[in-house]
Amino acid sequence: MVNKHVPALGPLHNPDDIAYLSKVENGIKYQVHFNAQDEFKEANKPFLPLLKEAGYKNIKFLPIIDEMETALRKRYFGKYWKGKKSPDVFADDVYVELKHAENKGRNTRRNIIAHIGKAAKKADEVIILSEKELDFKQIAEKQFVVHSNLKQITFFFKTKMFKFKRS
Repeated sequence: MVNKHVPALGPLHNPDDIAYLSKVENGIKYQVHFNAQDEFKEANKPFLPLLKEAGYKNIKFLPIIDEMETALRKRYFGKYWKGKKSPDVFADDVYVELKHAENKGRNTRRNIIAHIGKAAKKADEVIILSEKELDFKQIAEKQFVVHSNLKQITFFFKTKMFKFKRS
């Protein structure tokens, strides 16, 4: 029996100019890895305009790669190759994780903090689409203390953007 990840290995070995599909949507240029097309459509597409608004230009949606494929994980995920998870995007020379925080009443803040913790394990920057407005500045400042690798945390609530950089 063949492991379920084996058929997906072929496109991962292709050079980037073949593996990544160049696309334009609503005037936003981006690339999506051949193996990341389903995840893009199912989960990451709503973040495309947010990435642009946050100032990212060279946007690449990354594939999911099995943890056993060490060489491929190093190629695509750089310093974040270890572990089972992978970042969503490589944009402007940084790894970016995309998270959606649903409004869970009093637990929304806790959920956002958990999302940031998970994102910090696989990315330099995180974008959080929040269904509830909170004191994002306070959250970001505390998370920069906890997660030394994070360079930037950007929150979106409705039409507002709240961007915080490590000082």
